[in-house]
Amino acid sequence: MNHPTREEDDFDSIDSLWSLEFRNDCRQFQEQTPHAPILNCFGQTEVCAFLSLCELDDEPELRFTKGGFPLPGMIAEVHDPESGEILPNGSIGEFGTGAQICLMDTLEILS
Repeated sequence: MNHPTREEDDFDSIDSLWSLEFRNDCRQFQEQTPHAPILNCFGQTEVCAFLSLCELDDEPELRFTKGGFPLPGMIAEVHDPESGEILPNGSIGEFGTGAQICLMDTLEILS
């Protein structure tokens, strides 16, 4: 963003941005790319990179502060750490994620 050789129109061709950033950097970058919504996401390589992603039409505050919603085929649950019971949305507990997909490299390693 602040590179000394950056031209004013360098980001003009960007139509959206994916980020794992939940701090003010998102807001600062969005100010410089108002035409390209920043979509926060959450994930880990074990579940094929992205577990969740914000939507293009989500309000900016949601996109800057949340990790989005689970993608199709992804599982996101909060469990009671003692009983293992799945807790309702908004509960505090142990986070569990998964999917019926696997990265190709992982399949080769496991074979």
